[in-house]
This record gives sequence, structure tokens and C-alpha cells, in this order.
Amino acid sequence: MFVDSLLKLSTKVVAKSLAEDRYQHLDITLEAPLSDQVFSEVTKLKVSNFPSICSSIIAKESGLKLNLTHFDSNSFSVDRFDMENLCLHDIRSLVVDLDTIIEIEEYMIEKSIDIARVFRMWLNEESCQNLRELKIKGEQRLHGNWTEQLGKLLPNLQSFNCHLEDTYHFPSLCESFPNLVALKPSYVDNLEGIRYLKNLQLLTLYSPSIDMTEFVEDLLELLNLRVLDVTGSSGFFEYLLLCDGTFQTLKFIECSESDITETQLRELVKRHPSLKSIALLGTSCDYIDFSDLPITVLNFSTFESTIGTIRYTLLHKGFEDFGCPNSILRLAELLENGTIRGFKEEEFLKTMMKVTQKCPPLEDQVTKCLISYFKRFFPDQSMKNIIKNLDPKSALFIERRWAAQTVSRYFPDK
Repeated sequence: MFVDSLLKLSTKVVAKSLAEDRYQHLDITLEAPLSDQVFSEVTKLKVSNFPSICSSIIAKESGLKLNLTHFDSNSFSVDRFDMENLCLHDIRSLVVDLDTIIEIEEYMIEKSIDIARVFRMWLNEESCQNLRELKIKGEQRLHGNWTEQLGKLLPNLQSFNCHLEDTYHFPSLCESFPNLVALKPSYVDNLEGIRYLKNLQLLTLYSPSIDMTEFVEDLLELLNLRVLDVTGSSGFFEYLLLCDGTFQTLKFIECSESDITETQLRELVKRHPSLKSIALLGTSCDYIDFSDLPITVLNFSTFESTIGTIRYTLLHKGFEDFGCPNSILRLAELLENGTIRGFKEEEFLKTMMKVTQKCPPLEDQVTKCLISYFKRFFPDQSMKNIIKNLDPKSALFIERRWAAQTVSRYFPDK
């Protein structure tokens, strides 16, 4: 059983009181980051008048006013007035779903969305200047040269995640947002213009099918690139290794579900001494042991690499990602039958605790994994005896007791 922090408990109480309109007699404003934390808790409430409560908060109609800096239009069922009332806030990070505004006539020109006009209606001048993160969901067509218009409107944008309905928008996007540090364009197979992003540190290319060496070479001009995500890529590493240049500062590559081979991976590491880690889930390298390499490899080959895969998945993905449940099953298998070099008990137990805390649906798998752990390190002992004999002075007392109690709760006869 995990206990919320005092801050978490406080924000939940304020959110509940706000929903119950207990602050109507006040006239105060709660600033970020507390305002965003309280609103996040409000969006989790299950009450009959939920939409109107959220709308009232966005419109700053309550006595306790929240000054939001982060807003996700998918967090609840928003309407156009909610979005247009964002001009009352100092928005720094915005997630918007275009599918929710496609029917609004004022937002459309012919059959495409006038995204620049939409953002001028939603954001005040200060928010436009200071917006740092933007994610545009949906595959609706945007009107005209929208990348150039949006670039002028949001001059200091640093992180952009969007779907490009036409690849020819990509060069214009790169020219229009020269200050980007992170870019996640959907389904791009032409990297022309990427060289304009001199400050880019993180690049995500969803399932790219790269078949021209010259476009891969453009990536090598990104001298500040630290993280490259080419999940689901086909042919990318073949063409990358045909190039003469190398990435100078690259630290991490995510290439899960790609066609990378063991030979390509080893050559990649050899050419890029700056590389620190690579993720290989769902590739032909899933169960190949790369312990001889000077980098961290995230796959299912060893106990250490599998634990690393779980920690990476929890931090950067979600429990529904195949990497997390498969990793737990693999841990159980290794605990039952595998060779474990340098077992780090504290890391293992704390990782299992984190999985159950962040991913409750996986608790059953975690419990089975813990059973394998006890069978290996506490052979022929019942959970009752293990709990009874735990040393309260041990540095791992809390973790071991939690593990034993978790198993006992699900399998009382163990």
C-alpha cells in the first residue's frame, strides 16, 4: 500500500473543495506549479457536473482562481469556449486535439483548419511569446502555409509534436521553428530541411522508411542531437552506416521494433563513442547479450538489461507498452532458471514497487515475479515465516516486507 505525499494529499483536498464551490467567498489566485497540480486532480474527479466544473475553473469564475500554465484538451471533454478562455491563463505547454474543433465554422477556411487564427483566439500575446511545448493531435488538414504562420506566432517554441499531412511541410516547419530543442513529426520519410534545427537535441521519427542516404546525412549536421528515436524504422541503419560522418554528441537511440541487426548495432557503437544507451525491444536483437559493449543495452537478454528496460519503460512510456509486461515475465523466467550476475536486490525490489505504484494492472505479474524471487533467495520458506524472520534493522527491511506481504495478499497459501 502506497501513501500519497503531503503535497499530493493537499492538492486532492483543494481540488475536491474547488469542485464543491467552497471557495466562492475568496478572491485569490493560485500560481503555477500548484495551480496545474490542483487542476490535474480536478480532472480526475468523478462527479455529475464534471464538465461545468472544469469550464468554470478555466473561465476563472471561482473565488480560488487557478493560473494554468499546462493544458491538455484531452484531459476532459472541452468545448470551444474552454479553449478560448485559455487566453485568461499564462499557457506554456499545450496539447490540442484537432478532431474536437473540426465542426467549428469560425475555425475553418474551406475544408481546412486555420490554425494560426485558432491559436490567436486561444492564447493571449504573452502565452504566444512564451509557449514552450506544443502537441497537435489529429490528422486534419491545416490551411495554407501554416508552418510559417505558426512559426511567427510562436517564436520561442522549443518542443513540437505534430502530424504532418504532407511531407512537403517538413522543410518549412524546420525553417519556421529554428529554436526547437525537441521535434516529433509523425510519419516523415523526407528529412530535407532538418539542418536548419541547429539547437535540436531530441528527434523522434515515427516508423520512418528512409531510402536515401543524402537525407540521413542531413541528420549528421545536427551537432547538438542527444536523443534519436526511430522506433519502427525500416532501412534507417543501413543507410546511416553508408554515411561517412557520425553523430558527435548522440547519447541515446530508441530503435525498438526496427529492422536493426546485431552487426549494424555493433558497428553503430564502434563509430559513435558518445553513445551511452540503446533500446532494442521488438527487434531481432531482443535476446542477444551485448554485455561486452561499453554501453547500456535495453533488451531481454540478461537480468540487468531487463531491469533497465522496465525502468526505461516506466519513465518514458506507459504500462500498456509491451516492453513493461514482457520485461516482468522475462524477469520471472530468469529468476526461475537463468544465471544472474551481480544481482542487485534493492534495485529489483524498488523497481517492482514502482511498477505496482504506476501500473496497477500489472500487479498480478509483479506478484508472480516476486514468488520466483523468494523461491530463489528464500528457498523452502513460507511467506509467514519470511515475514516473521525479517530483520527490522536490515537496510532492505521495508522492501522485503512489502514483497512478502504482496505475495501473501494474492497467494495466502504460499
